[in-house]
Amino acid sequence: MDIPAQLHLTWKTRTVPEGYRKNLESWKATHPDWTVQVWSDADIRELISSQYPDFLEIFDRYEKAIMRADAFRYFVLHHLGGVYADLDIFAHQNLCPLLNTSTCFLTLEPDSHAKKPKAIRRGLEFIVCNALMGSVPGHPFWPYVIKLLRRQAEVPYVLDSTGPFMLTGAALSCPAHQRPDLMSADAWSPADAESMPSSAKCAEVAAARGFRILGEKDDSSNAVFVEHQWHSSWCKAKPGVLGNLESMVRKLKYRLRRTRHGAIEFRASPPPVPIQSQTFAPPTRLPRLAIATPIKQAAAFLEAYGQIIESVAYPPELIELCFVVSDSSDGTMDLLQAARERWKGHFRRIQVEEVNFGFHAAVPRWQPSIQRRRRANIAHCRNRLAELASESDYVLFLDVDLTHVPTDIVQTLLGAEAPVVMANCVDELDRVFDLNSFFYEEEPSFGYKSRALKDGLFQPEAKWPRMYLSDVAYLNKVPLDCVGGTCLLVEQSVFQSGVRFPEEPFQYHIETEGFSLLARDRGFEVLGLPNVKVVHPRR
Repeated sequence: MDIPAQLHLTWKTRTVPEGYRKNLESWKATHPDWTVQVWSDADIRELISSQYPDFLEIFDRYEKAIMRADAFRYFVLHHLGGVYADLDIFAHQNLCPLLNTSTCFLTLEPDSHAKKPKAIRRGLEFIVCNALMGSVPGHPFWPYVIKLLRRQAEVPYVLDSTGPFMLTGAALSCPAHQRPDLMSADAWSPADAESMPSSAKCAEVAAARGFRILGEKDDSSNAVFVEHQWHSSWCKAKPGVLGNLESMVRKLKYRLRRTRHGAIEFRASPPPVPIQSQTFAPPTRLPRLAIATPIKQAAAFLEAYGQIIESVAYPPELIELCFVVSDSSDGTMDLLQAARERWKGHFRRIQVEEVNFGFHAAVPRWQPSIQRRRRANIAHCRNRLAELASESDYVLFLDVDLTHVPTDIVQTLLGAEAPVVMANCVDELDRVFDLNSFFYEEEPSFGYKSRALKDGLFQPEAKWPRMYLSDVAYLNKVPLDCVGGTCLLVEQSVFQSGVRFPEEPFQYHIETEGFSLLARDRGFEVLGLPNVKVVHPRR
């Protein structure tokens, strides 16, 4: 089946603004046999309501109009097929020669866009754009995209919820039989958003990753089929008096914080290594593993914890258990010693130590005023656990109060093929629980750092520029700046290099967060797995 000769455009109404009419006429002139349809906001909602009613609740909940416009283009191509194009695209010649051999195509953004921090921080080698796409009706790629739209429905960031980053993740992670073709940037966007010439480098990378590339130039052709003008109207700054007033307020706040705080020296970690595959490789060998758990006042959780580690689908003769118990008065130590006797002969080795700091907080454990001391104590316990586990090839730090851990967790974490790997810890409602696992989407501003700095540690609100694993769940693997300790796998080589869990702030981060920053500084890859989930209820 060929891609239908139908062009889909969108605007608030069916009347295209004067500034875009030249582009509209270019499509009609170069594609005279095509049906051209301009969908209004009302038309778009009617399509979702009539053809995809189970998505309508999510569609109506989107905070931004661009999210609804993004989602629509995936649904209309699934339902009717054809080509979708943004209004800021000018057609130079007919696309049919490019599309005759394709049943589904997306477009690659210019190489320079993949060099921006937002892409680099997600480990992306290239970015797929949703400004120009096409397919036959019912192509299997779109149901996969729609599944990701549902997964990302609560994410407030356009690029990650409905936009190009989500679409890139779909193209990278979908099964091979659903994979779309990709059109080279120089065939449809000869210049980037800053008017710099495009090249074919990203197309070469995508081809090396198994994608079929459309529109590659040869020595005899310099043809540009269409031209994207990159208006990006959805993300423009606020104009006029309101925008100027907000800018003045920001500058005043900045000066006041500078006066109060002085310099806050925090250097970002080195750029992460691009992730070449979103799939997991089965381990070629089964290494020796230590499951290491720091414990405090855990009598109520030990029975369920025991069931979890006993159900881990990994040879028990390769597993040793390491525990450090601290400041417990609820019978934790007695229960753990009883469990130790039960586990003897099942696991390779069991080690239990006790250390007491005399730390019993009178406030909730998340209060900023106690974090420095509380987490310094935990860091001390983790470092001792790493020493106890020195004969194992890997150490899996596992919290005692988790209620669900996949039985294949060890093979999955090993299959990520990185020296430091973090699972996504969520609560019983599938909301992010472990807020220590994140990457900085961009270098934190002085204003952010000054607001976040409490007692020598960054303790900000849980929001941008920190991006959490559930924000990027369209990817199976993502680089992290910082990790938590709820379900963390560490290769022994990291400890052998001298990396430890800092008991004093390192770059204003402590314990597991500081550990991963130190590991990154030593050149170790630190990965998070958004779709490998362990559950920690909120208590």
